[in-house]
Amino acid sequence: MKCRSCLNKAIREINQSIDNEKFEDFIVLVDKYKIKAYNWLRHEFGDSGAKILLLKITNLLVAKYECIHRHTYLLSYPLAVTIDPANGCNLYCPGCAIHNSNNPISRS
Repeated sequence: MKCRSCLNKAIREINQSIDNEKFEDFIVLVDKYKIKAYNWLRHEFGDSGAKILLLKITNLLVAKYECIHRHTYLLSYPLAVTIDPANGCNLYCPGCAIHNSNNPISRS
């Protein structure tokens, strides 16, 4: 339980600093807590679980900072990837070569 409350406190402090800190200072703050959080998480999730969880948490915090400050060059990775299993498009855009009425492929 101590681990969870310490981690929540660290994330709250980092969230509060998002609006006020420069990006470099924000990254230093995240790195400072990353070392502490690793020790907290390692006891509950093991070494590899703590590393993976910290990567996700760090990426989420950096992505949140970049989104709030409207960065055009991102250091964070996407939070999720969605793969559409459908093989077709239902948009029928006027400039599309596939759905164009003059396309012989679309008539068949």
